[in-house]
Amino acid sequence: MYVLYTIIIRLYGLLLIIVAPFNKKAKQLHQGRRNQERRLITRLKDWTNTNDRIWIHAASYGEYEMARPIVRSLLDQGCNQILVTFHSPSGYLQASLEDDQMIKAYLPLDIMGIQKRFVHLIQPTKVVFIKYEFWFNLLRILQKEKIDYYYTSLHLRKNSYLFWPLMSSFLSLIKASKHIYCHNQNSQTILTENDFHQTSILGDTRINQVQQNLEKWKDKVQWSSNIQPVIALGNITKKEIPLMTATINQLQDFSFIIAPHDPKEDTEVIVSSINESVDLYSSSAPFSHRVLVLNTMGDLRYIYGYCDLAYVGGGFEKGPHNLLEPLIYGKPIMCGPNIDKFPMAEYLSDADLLKIVSHPSHFKQTLLTHLKETGLDFKERAVQFFKEYEDKLPALVEELIA
Repeated sequence: MYVLYTIIIRLYGLLLIIVAPFNKKAKQLHQGRRNQERRLITRLKDWTNTNDRIWIHAASYGEYEMARPIVRSLLDQGCNQILVTFHSPSGYLQASLEDDQMIKAYLPLDIMGIQKRFVHLIQPTKVVFIKYEFWFNLLRILQKEKIDYYYTSLHLRKNSYLFWPLMSSFLSLIKASKHIYCHNQNSQTILTENDFHQTSILGDTRINQVQQNLEKWKDKVQWSSNIQPVIALGNITKKEIPLMTATINQLQDFSFIIAPHDPKEDTEVIVSSINESVDLYSSSAPFSHRVLVLNTMGDLRYIYGYCDLAYVGGGFEKGPHNLLEPLIYGKPIMCGPNIDKFPMAEYLSDADLLKIVSHPSHFKQTLLTHLKETGLDFKERAVQFFKEYEDKLPALVEELIA
């Protein structure tokens, strides 16, 4: 299986090179990896303590948001030799590191020789994988080099491909993790039933992140509208833009905050699709229109505090983005139907804290109905949800710095 896996990875690397001239993300990934080793050698000269190096791998920006509470806790403990690697250019380019000593890089192609050279260059003492990052040649090297590695907020389903008989050698690498911090009780039960032993429940570290957002939001952004209610359309994907802008044009008695997932590429499309003048957040206050287009990165998490209801994008495609960002303010939330691989979304839906829009044609009516039906008790239930969350980060951080 390893031979087949490596062949697939090599073909993937070749495909990246072929499509790079025609695909922006492929080009960014290919160019980002070029000469990366030389840049890292220069940066690593500042890392003098080879006994305290933590490598955190986050596939994209969403996973990095989950990693940030871990990073901050490590920094609070005096550990600042932290490498964060990404597979997606969206994560690498958008992530703002918490400390000058930290380093970010692209994860190299998962070929034994390439990964071995990378590991020897970094010399990590511990490696943390956020969620579902299964790079099997890298795991083989870490195991052979006797470098402890961990998984956090891991959620596997009973029918996961990792439990197929042909995948047993790959599964053994995940079992060799020093510790697996599961997303929830269901995840831990599934792992236990499949002979995983070093497990505990961590939960969703984004809860830690959004709790800090709540403390800072009024100092971070300022916005107001004379037209109420205010609807936030957050992390809207390209496919969702026509639906969202059509809704804005139809609901003239509402104010809207619309934030594209990719502001650089999609802001102009949104502005041109709205049949009136709008405010761009980068233009700064005072704002005078009922539609605010958030064309900046990192501010959506705070400006959710000004809305009366939030729709979180992505649910009609791969799955919703961070639902906790608006929920921390006690705001009713909605998303598309593809939540089956997102345990937090499933939990919130079951707890009646998330409204699912079953089809794009139902969006406007679901929005109006949900806004009307949501009572004062919603905020109380949202507050209770966060109160019941037990902070389990200290156990993980203590393990990493031991």
